[in-house]
Amino acid sequence: MIEELNINEENICQSCAMPLTNDALGTNADGTLSNYYCKYCFENGNFIENLTLEEAILSIGNMAEEAGVTREEAIGFASRHLPDLMRWKK
Repeated sequence: MIEELNINEENICQSCAMPLTNDALGTNADGTLSNYYCKYCFENGNFIENLTLEEAILSIGNMAEEAGVTREEAIGFASRHLPDLMRWKK
């Protein structure tokens, strides 16, 4: 179940909540690896897609099957956790 994931803000993408492993790190403008964002969200110092929070939540819902969860579970998870991440905090 998706709620069993251990969400630790220090080791997840601050845009999509994907676990940040060494092979999943995005890149900063100077080519160094980002400590905050994954390669699917952040490249060369810029976000790959210009999304609203609502669009990001729906996008995660669309990828649910790949993660082995239902669309509803993924959207619920994203709705609860994404607003607290660096990219989406206001």
